[in-house]
Amino acid sequence: MVNVTSLARLRRRALLAGLGASAIGGGVARADVVPSVQTPPAGVTDPAPPAPQPEPQVQAAPERERWIWVQNNAGEEVAVAYRAGQNYNVAALVRLQRLFRDLRAETAGPIPALLVDMLSLLQERFGYTRPLKLISGYRTPQTNATLPFAAPNSLHMRGMAADIIVPGFSQTDVVNQAMALSNMLGFMGIGWYGSFTHVDIGPKANWARMIN
Repeated sequence: MVNVTSLARLRRRALLAGLGASAIGGGVARADVVPSVQTPPAGVTDPAPPAPQPEPQVQAAPERERWIWVQNNAGEEVAVAYRAGQNYNVAALVRLQRLFRDLRAETAGPIPALLVDMLSLLQERFGYTRPLKLISGYRTPQTNATLPFAAPNSLHMRGMAADIIVPGFSQTDVVNQAMALSNMLGFMGIGWYGSFTHVDIGPKANWARMIN
């Protein structure tokens, strides 16, 4: 049984490394100089203390935005900056949750931010010239049961998977780039189904199954 919470923590750390995220301290380390206390010789006065110097101003680096551009099978499309640094845009995630819904049941399910991060990293490898084509995102158990090749415990039912096409690129290209990303992150399920590619945020695995 996969402990989803523990896996999510480990994958989040790996993904932050892949995104180049780093924690930046809010201050600047400096040495505080403590003057020695001495009695001056007779007739010698202490010099006037130097004027206080202003603290150096440290300007925080701008937080990098992360984008995703997706179109579902209903022709609905979302192109949005869903994240700045480590801060997620909740309104953007709600829009993506709607986009990734089960179109047969017209039901939206969970959409882990980790899945969006992974898809954004994958899309970045191809450029943002066209949207990712979403074949299947969230599935209700009822919809999943009607699909002949769907696993009974499919991660689609937990919103942790997406079946995608990258327009202008072969599925071989998509699988190869997904495999490279999986090797970098240390997790990710990848399934090659001929006409589309399955990716998920489950344990590292890959398989091929041709569907006519």
